[in-house]
Amino acid sequence: MRRRLLPAAAALVALLAGTSEAHACACCADRATWREDTAPLMAFERSELARLRFAPKAFDVPSPQGLNRSYAVSGTLRGSRWRVRLSGLPALTLSAPARATTFVADLRDGVSSGGGGPLLYKELRLRGTASGPGTRYRLILQGRGNNCLQAGDFKHWRLEVTGGKRKLTVYGDFVRPGA
Repeated sequence: MRRRLLPAAAALVALLAGTSEAHACACCADRATWREDTAPLMAFERSELARLRFAPKAFDVPSPQGLNRSYAVSGTLRGSRWRVRLSGLPALTLSAPARATTFVADLRDGVSSGGGGPLLYKELRLRGTASGPGTRYRLILQGRGNNCLQAGDFKHWRLEVTGGKRKLTVYGDFVRPGA
């Protein structure tokens, strides 16, 4: 009886030892990853957005006339109302969206993420209403990272305001969270 248990125990130990190499990684990506989907923003994702801090300058997207104004910028992306202030303009109040569109792609540039797999190009696209009748916004966060939403992955942003009396397209950077 004891001789029969020994091979079974050895097989079990070998099986368990092999599992340390094969582990699932929910945030990891595979080569040639490409995904675009829209889903509700979860509480954890909202808390990551609240960690984002605007760098002190923002810029107009150059107009056909070549104008490229710069602004001092500040704001927060927390709670149900987000605030963005651009110097010389009335503050924008944005309604926090219930849903977001995530776009990720492996650029196939050979850069790996810290957890394994490729370092993805990623965008988080947020839409909603802004202060002022008929005014809407689209805020696009851009960066590199893995499949999960992490504030530190986003380095750049672009804000488009349309409708109503406001038409504005500006872009800028984020300060690294905790800096």
